This record gives sequence, C-alpha cells and structure tokens, in this order.
Amino acid sequence: LPLAVNIRQLKAGIRLFLSLVECGSSVAAGLFSAGGLEALCRLLEVDALASSIKIQVLRAVDGAVDFPQGMEHFLGWSSPPTAAHRTSSSSEQQHQQLENCYRTLVSFLMRQQTARVMQCGRVLLKKAHTYELLGRLQEQVDSVAASAAALKVDEGMEWQEENQDEVAAHRTRSLNADERTTDEAMDTNGGVMDNTKEKPEQKARAGDGADEEQKASLDGGVAGLSQDDYNDEETAELALNEDMALELANFAVASLGKLLVILRTADENLTQLPPKVCPTKCRLVEFSARRPWPAIFRWCNSRRLLDILLVMLSSPQLSSHSEIFALIRDILLCFVETESGLVYLAENYTTLNEIIRVLSQASDTDIHVSRLLTLQDVLHNPESCTPQNLGMLLLYHLQTLTIIDVLAGKVAQKGDELDTPDTLSALHQLYTIVFTPIGKFACSHVLSLGDNLATLLPFALPSGDEVKDGKLSSSVACGYVRHLLLVVLQTSDHKQYLCHNGEKLLKIADTAGRLQEGLKAWLEPVRCVQDPVADKTAALVNLVQSSVNDLSSVNLANLPTIVTARLSMHYYCPPADNTDAAEGG
Repeated sequence: LPLAVNIRQLKAGIRLFLSLVECGSSVAAGLFSAGGLEALCRLLEVDALASSIKIQVLRAVDGAVDFPQGMEHFLGWSSPPTAAHRTSSSSEQQHQQLENCYRTLVSFLMRQQTARVMQCGRVLLKKAHTYELLGRLQEQVDSVAASAAALKVDEGMEWQEENQDEVAAHRTRSLNADERTTDEAMDTNGGVMDNTKEKPEQKARAGDGADEEQKASLDGGVAGLSQDDYNDEETAELALNEDMALELANFAVASLGKLLVILRTADENLTQLPPKVCPTKCRLVEFSARRPWPAIFRWCNSRRLLDILLVMLSSPQLSSHSEIFALIRDILLCFVETESGLVYLAENYTTLNEIIRVLSQASDTDIHVSRLLTLQDVLHNPESCTPQNLGMLLLYHLQTLTIIDVLAGKVAQKGDELDTPDTLSALHQLYTIVFTPIGKFACSHVLSLGDNLATLLPFALPSGDEVKDGKLSSSVACGYVRHLLLVVLQTSDHKQYLCHNGEKLLKIADTAGRLQEGLKAWLEPVRCVQDPVADKTAALVNLVQSSVNDLSSVNLANLPTIVTARLSMHYYCPPADNTDAAEGG
C-alpha cells in the first residue's frame, strides 16, 4: 500500500486502541494481554516517525495508563502486586518480569525530540511515578501490618507456654466440677441416671470443645484483635514496636509529602495538553484538556489510599506524629475542596466512616459544634485544625453531598408535586445543616461546586403558569430553597455558579416574597452581567461606585459590592490553570 494509506491506517489503529481501552476493564485487560500496549511502544523506536504520530502514540499510552490495569502493565506488573509476592521475588526475577514499555519510553525521551513530544512524555513519566509511589506506600503499610500481626501471635504463644501449668489446672477444675454435677444428679434420681445424661462420647466431644473454646479465648485475649471494633488487620489498631513505628513514620512522612505535592500540582503536571497547543506557561488562547483527577482516583482506589490513611490514623504511634497527621489532614482537605474529590470520598463511604470515627475519638476534650472551624478558616490556618474538627468537616460535606444526590433523584422523576414527604425531609435536613457556622459554609461550598445548585432550582423556579406559580409561592419546598440560595450567595466565594445559573436565579429573585428581599439585592450584579447589550465593565464599576460610600454598615445598599467583587475577579482575574472554572468555583 502507499505510504499515505499506511499512515491513515496507523492513526486509525491508535484511535481504535484508545477507544477500546475506555470500554471497560475486561476489554482493556484482553487488549493488554494481547500485547497492544507493547505494540504501541514499539512504534516509538521507528526511525523517521513524524512528531504528530509520536504525540498520538504517547497520548494513546497516556489514556491506557489512566486505568490501573494499563499502568500495571506499563510498569511490568502483570497483576496487582501484593506485598508478599513482591517481597518474596528476588531482584533478578523482577528484572526479568519487567516489560520494555517503561524502559522504551525512557530511552525514547533520552533521544532528541521536539518540545511537544517531550511534554507528552514527561507527563506520562510523572503519572507512572505517582502510581509507583502509591504502590510503595501500600506495600510498606501492608508489610508493617503483617509484621505487627505476626508479632502479636508470637507473644500469644509465648504467654501460653509460660502459663501452661495455670491453663492445665483450669481444665482440671472444670472436669472436677462436671463430675460433681453428675454425682449430684445420680443422688437426686435415686442412683439412676435419666436420659439427659451425656454419653461418654458426647462428654469427650464436649470436653474437647471446651478446651478448644478455652484455647481460642486465650489466643484471642492475647494475640487476637477485637472483633467488635475491627474486621481486618488493615483497620485494626496497630500496636507497633519502636523500630517498626520509626521506620514506617519516616517512610510515611516522605511518601505522603510527595503525594501531597502531586495532588496540589496535578492540574499543571499531570494534564496532557491538546496536540496543537504550545507547551508554555503563557496561555494565549483558552483550551479544554482532559483533567487527571479521574485517573488519580482510580489509582487511589486500586492502591487503597484511604485504607492506608486509616491504618496510620488508627496507630497510636503514627497518629501522634505531628507531621503525619498534618500531611493526612492536607490530603483529605485537597479532596474536600473539589467536587470530584468529594465524590471519591463518598464512593468509599465505609472506610471514610471509620476515618471519621477515629478522628472524632482522637481528642480527649469535645469541642461544641458551634465552635468548630469552617473549611475557609482551616484552609487559611491549617495548623488550627484538630482531628475532631477535621472529622466534622468531612461529615458535614459528605452529608450535604448525599442530600443533594437524593434531591437530584427527585428532580429526575419530573413530578408535578413539589411538597412530597421525601423531598421535604431532604430539604429540611439540608436546612438544619446551616444552623451552625461549620454546617453553613459546608452546605454553601458543596452547593456552589459543579451543577449542584441546579438541583435546587426546579423547586423554586417559576414556570409562567399562573396556577402553578400560585402554588409555588405557598410551597414549603420553595421557601427552603430560597433560604438556601440566600445562604450560598452570602457565604460562597465561588463565582462560576452565578454565571451558569444567573438567569434562573434572577427569575427566582423576582418572584421572592418579603422574607427573601435580600435575595434580589444580592443578585443585582448578576442582572447587569446577564444583559447582552450593556457593557459588563461599566455596569460593575457603577455598582461599586454607588455603594462604596456606605461600606461602614452592612445593609441592602452595599450588598451588591461583595458579589460585584467576586464577578470582577471571575472575569478579569481568572485562575492560571482554569481550575476554578472546571470545578465550578
């Protein structure tokens, strides 16, 4: 075939590979086992390959490693490596097992390449190093947990050997008591045993069962874990010796510190730019790129990051380490700040409930909920956040997200009746959350992320029908929603939700009653921005000038100044990495 035809087939095959990888884990596993990833990497060794095809190949490999199966195949891990498997295998066996994908990429980037090709390759290597970091962290924690469990078993066996005489005496006393009970029964029945007497075989089995039960109780009291509190060794309270605790603490501080830096710079360092975008920090035009957070959360689920954090928080030696708690706190706050991070925490609700329980019980003195710091205060001064405060922050944010999910399901049903019992119950729970400062800011923060606020609007949005709008004005659900919208406008520093839902918010404000007069005042700057004819800059400046002389008191006259400042920052001072817009902030 002509060269042009071969190039077209090659590009089509690369696109087909990426599409198949995104079809699911089973399809991707079959594709990897057939050698699809190795075939892509071998293309990088072809001489005189165009830069556009190199970029397309690297982007296809990048799409494959976004899934744990692809990343493990790329790194040469044929299956998710457990701690026992990776510890037992020697370095020579690991070297022989290692595939050529990672080494092929490194050798390819060491040759002279264009700037765009190097940028794609660097992002791919950073992703591989991130997954390796999570794998090493999981391996170290699993190894220490297994050693701690084995140490407890050894201590239990030693205790039984040292107290063997006492155990034997206890068993003899139990047998003598059984014989006395038998003699008393014979005397009572006139020397004749009734049918309730156990046969010798049954008595022997019962004695063996009693011995086994006694042995199990001794083993459980010394070497076992409390079954009521913990279900497996990952969630158990690790009683480590000093050497284990010191080794794991040093490794945890280094690994969690690197992971925190990766999470904070993920939008800059782990994002593949579009093929035609120049890899510079100066952005001449706006562009949309696939964000790395879905891939990061898949890796965290595969490597059980939350379980690792739970083990560290459950260990007295590790949780009391100031640096370890500070790093765990900052990692959890990174998840709470974004909508995708909250969804990731909500998906792992079982582990998160245990984390919240451990954090709530970490402090000796309870702090009243009205005195807990809000998310904004904690972000400004992280050192002031106690374990109990962190646990309550997680609880309030996840509870708000859960209620919003319930309301979204009610909106999807598209029923004409608004004041249904389930809807009113969910809105009432959301309304009661804002009674405390930590709950008010948590509710405002979650509602202003993404499209969460759009879930509340159908309960207060007028339809134009006089009959329906008349029922809407007296609806209990509408009153709840209007109050919640006012809370979001007063406390949220995010701006994107105002631009996405500005028109609907103005319609709700125009039909609000006397109790929600402040809603119309807070939305006055949005009305100016929504006007397609008026100059946005002049309108915002006029609003600021009209109320700047009355900033000494908080009243309806100067309320537009706050929203005006937020909108001005959104339009004229956008974030460099466009993170705010992507997350709905």
